[in-house]
Amino acid sequence: MTEGKTVKISEETYARLSEIAGELQIRLKRRVSLDEAIRYLLSLRGKGMKITDLAGSWDVSEEEVAQMRASLTEAWKKWRLPETLNTFKDIGFNSYSSPIKLRSFSASVQLL
Repeated sequence: MTEGKTVKISEETYARLSEIAGELQIRLKRRVSLDEAIRYLLSLRGKGMKITDLAGSWDVSEEEVAQMRASLTEAWKKWRLPETLNTFKDIGFNSYSSPIKLRSFSASVQLL
C-alpha cells in the first residue's frame, strides 16, 4: 500500500464527501472509501461533463410530469406577442411564420 497523506477538511466538506461515498456504495453495491470517492470526483473533472450525461438522471414521478405540463400549458395561455409583432400580418407575415424570423425582423425594424 502507498504512503498516505493527511488532509484537513471542514465538517461540512467531510459530510458532503461521505454522502458522495454513500451514493457510490449504493451504485456499486460495495463499500467505498473516502479516498475512492475523492478519486471518483477527480475523474469527473477530466471527463468534461456534457448535458447529455444528465439524461435519465432526474427521477421524476408521473404526477410531477403532469404538474409541469399543466404549469407550462397555463403559462403559454398568458403569453402574448408584443403589439409591434401583431402588425407584421399587414406586411405578409402570417401566424405560422417562425418566431426566429419575427424576432430578427423586429430587431431590424427597431434599428431603422
